[in-house]
Amino acid sequence: MDQDRTLHAMRATSLGSLTRTSRRWGAGRVCTHQGCLTQLSTYNPTELCAVHQHDVQISYRAPRRSKRDIALDAADTWDYIEEYRSTA
Repeated sequence: MDQDRTLHAMRATSLGSLTRTSRRWGAGRVCTHQGCLTQLSTYNPTELCAVHQHDVQISYRAPRRSKRDIALDAADTWDYIEEYRSTA
């Protein structure tokens, strides 16, 4: 390795330690629609199965971040990197 080059390293955290477990609802629940015997998933927060959820739409997507928030996060990251480089 060249003596002129400096190796900079950053520590990382595995994604597994940052994720949280999915919320669960009671096991053994059955759709409450009259005559339906469908067993509901423990991940389904409603009292109806997918077939009988005509007007119910659940969004599991995270809200979109504004370009300003993304830019601020990037600026903070670069500030951290520059600070780290100056102390190394």
